Amino acid sequence: MSTYLRVEAQNLTATLFDTDQMSVIRGGSLILRDAILGAATVLGQGGATAVRVGAEAAVFRLAPTGTSIEDLVQQLRKQLAVAAPEFTFAVVKAQAESDSEGIDKTAAVARWKQGRSLRLVPEKPGATGTREVCPLTRVRPAPEAVLHGKHRFLSLSAKRRIESGRDLRQSFYQQEADPGVARGLQFASHLEDLSTGGPFPSIDGKIAILSMDGNSFGQAAARLSGAEAAKFDEHLRHLRRALLTRVLNFLAEPAVHANERKHGEHLRLETLLWAGDEFQLIVPAWLGVPLLQAVFDEIKTWRTSPGKAGTPLTVSAGLLLCSHKMPIHRALGLAGELQLRAKAAAKTGPNAPRNAWDYLVLESLDFSAAMNLDEFWKRRLGTAAAPRALLPCTNYTVGLKALEEALRNSDSRRKVYASAQLIAEPQASHARETNEWQKTPEASQVRTAMRALLPVAQTEAEDVPWLHLRELWDYLLPRPRKSATPGDPA
Repeated sequence: MSTYLRVEAQNLTATLFDTDQMSVIRGGSLILRDAILGAATVLGQGGATAVRVGAEAAVFRLAPTGTSIEDLVQQLRKQLAVAAPEFTFAVVKAQAESDSEGIDKTAAVARWKQGRSLRLVPEKPGATGTREVCPLTRVRPAPEAVLHGKHRFLSLSAKRRIESGRDLRQSFYQQEADPGVARGLQFASHLEDLSTGGPFPSIDGKIAILSMDGNSFGQAAARLSGAEAAKFDEHLRHLRRALLTRVLNFLAEPAVHANERKHGEHLRLETLLWAGDEFQLIVPAWLGVPLLQAVFDEIKTWRTSPGKAGTPLTVSAGLLLCSHKMPIHRALGLAGELQLRAKAAAKTGPNAPRNAWDYLVLESLDFSAAMNLDEFWKRRLGTAAAPRALLPCTNYTVGLKALEEALRNSDSRRKVYASAQLIAEPQASHARETNEWQKTPEASQVRTAMRALLPVAQTEAEDVPWLHLRELWDYLLPRPRKSATPGDPA
């Protein structure tokens, strides 16, 4: 029987996502990341072994001797209060027979404590007496502060997070990716800069949010032997480093069209979450699908231990394509819902768990906060079944070229859209003409190319590829500006 300690940031809606300002969210995310890593350092010095270290929580197996648990917890709380005063933390312990049981038991205790914890950490002394409200958080009091040389009314929390987001971002990439690749890179600071001024006018100003989470990493680690289990967390750090390095190389490689991957000298990339087996990236909409496929290409070699002998590790992903003006908290929530839909598919079937992803394209801001994804598809498709989650393409570059060639031969954008419409309206006036077209060799070639490019995780109707193509056409094969010619520097 061992003692397990869990450190977990709670009530993140009121402390991390209390704003739609990207720089504030980024700063809060990096502050929280460093606080969790700092907790791992403190506990490691006390002889504890890291079992899981994630984005907002970490679990440790305490050493049987050494510093008392009470002293260790007190030392840890002091460290957290200094490193991340904006956040509420649960520091809980439980007795368990195994690492897997320790993760579950401490999580249960943390959930119990969450209902008894403050939802919002009060501002530090200095904010009292002001009559202004912080315009970024809309809740916290805002004394006058100096930011970027200008006097503004901001809460102390928002000001600190903005400054941290600016100061910690470069060091984050240096620490988490290959320093040789990350050194000297610059990144877009705002979603508008990240998503506008690109070479594809029809989707200019749109972003792609990638929300990714490991499939049963904890269960896979729990099946390892003692020596392998102790090395798993370190091994996972190496995998994350290789993945982020690949992402940076993807963004920095020469592009086909000017401004495709950079806005001026700044890479079109925002990283909001990168810890444990959880990742959140934001890129321009035209890079969403190809970047996700590059991520899956990297992850397909992941194992619980170095080499090919370990158990495969897989990831589920949600891809949201929407306007950069959509409230970021709502957009991140939708991307998370998509990821959970993908996870349900990833964990079912004979080859589970496996890599899988789901997507949603929003052409406007008209997505009610009270609406869920099932209701969204029901409104669009009526009684027809919603599209299923997708699997990674085995060779995305080849598959995309095959689709492009098939579409060029068929010259059938209108018929593709009509075919997708028949899913919701089987008796539409154009049904006979469209059904006849679907029987042609040209249509069959398009359908086959789509099945290869976007393979489905579960069996679905034969006509669903038309829906996928209608939804993703502009993001798979966006039309460049007439002035943007191949070979232009990025």
